[in-house]
Amino acid sequence: MFNNDELTKLILEILQTKLPNQIFSTYFANSEMSSNSSHELTITVKNLFAKENIERKYIDTLSSVYYNITKSYPSKISIKTNNKHNPKESLYRESTSTKKPSKLNLNSSKPTHQKDINYIYESNLNPKYTFETFIVGTNNQLAHAAAVAISENPGHSYNPFFVYGDVGLGKTHLIQSIGNKIIRNNPTSKVLYTSTESFLNDMITSIKSQKNVEFRKKYREVDVLILDDIQFISNRTGLQEEFFNTFNFLYQAGKQIVIASDRPPSEIEHLESRIRSRFEGGLVADIKSPNFETRVAILRQKVEEKNFYIPDKILELIAMNIETNIRELEGALLKVILLKTTNPQITDEEIKIALGFNNKSLSKKNRLPTPNEIIENISTFLNVSVKDLKSPKRTTEIGYARHLCMYLLKDILNLPLAKIAKQMGRKDHTTVIHAIKKISELIEKQDPTTLQIINEIKKSIFDK
Repeated sequence: MFNNDELTKLILEILQTKLPNQIFSTYFANSEMSSNSSHELTITVKNLFAKENIERKYIDTLSSVYYNITKSYPSKISIKTNNKHNPKESLYRESTSTKKPSKLNLNSSKPTHQKDINYIYESNLNPKYTFETFIVGTNNQLAHAAAVAISENPGHSYNPFFVYGDVGLGKTHLIQSIGNKIIRNNPTSKVLYTSTESFLNDMITSIKSQKNVEFRKKYREVDVLILDDIQFISNRTGLQEEFFNTFNFLYQAGKQIVIASDRPPSEIEHLESRIRSRFEGGLVADIKSPNFETRVAILRQKVEEKNFYIPDKILELIAMNIETNIRELEGALLKVILLKTTNPQITDEEIKIALGFNNKSLSKKNRLPTPNEIIENISTFLNVSVKDLKSPKRTTEIGYARHLCMYLLKDILNLPLAKIAKQMGRKDHTTVIHAIKKISELIEKQDPTTLQIINEIKKSIFDK
């Protein structure tokens, strides 16, 4: 049914949707796979660390993915390493000097009586994570704009840069895009992307092997440190101490620090106040769930990347049913591609059933509403006439409804501010900015009335 290349490519693509980005990048990125007619799956990874972790944690996942594609379980899964060096060998190479090193003063640019230790840097960046492949919507505009600015002027624009949001919204893509752009602009830049878990493992290893100097050189001699999943630093005193010292060293040296988390600094429990203060001293930006239009755009881009045709109504069906997680969007899309590859005659209704989207109809075109339809829905729901919504009247009820109109015109349609102003009978976009800010603040405060109204209006718009 599949040749070896097709099968292994599908395995890797599905794995990437199932695993957190940093796990896939650490263990499976750049791996080589092969499968024979006896259903034996062989995976060659870059080092012993990846081999041991896959054997310990991800064999069942591999077996499940293999079955989903081939409808049979692998008879054997072998994990090999292509590392020709001693797996316990240090990641540093030393000069031929045989003199014993004295204590290294990390605050000095020219340590005396110290033999040269040069870290062989690997950025750990995924080359496919670029700004060109990152879809920008109302949910991530601020974070994206800041990331671009940082990539063009690292260490000066926003430092540190702290981005947060739920799992699967593109945080890892965005922060790695920064690193890839910096290296593209300046190939000699030392950029290091790592997870907090890897930082902790390196710290523990350095303590056990008495290689603290090497550990600190690895993390303190970079130009850009990109650290993912910082929430795992919670309640780990030793890790927080080492991170705080590393952070300070880099910050004082004018190096760029980029941090990602699934929650803002204020919500990371048992985080030392001095670290929280450092985080909040830079730019803190969030990434929210993408709106319908952005979700469709993401799916269209993924289809183009894979050079595969899928009708828009199927893409829109996926976007209508999966609202909060980009990774789940990609997983559903891969399933559709797999279904169409194995059965080119499969019908749209059969795809809908296979995806479990039985609550949405394919008989109608799922489309974005017009601006007037959004305004009319709000008018009906809040019992405020369209004429009043577009008038200069400033009663509390009319003002609130008008703000909702402006917010939803931006949230659902991503209209330019000037067009929203014109649509609402305003001379300029200043009022629009104020309205969007007001509603956004109510949403952030979890105002129950506003949340219910927005949900009901969106439901009335999209479920007609």
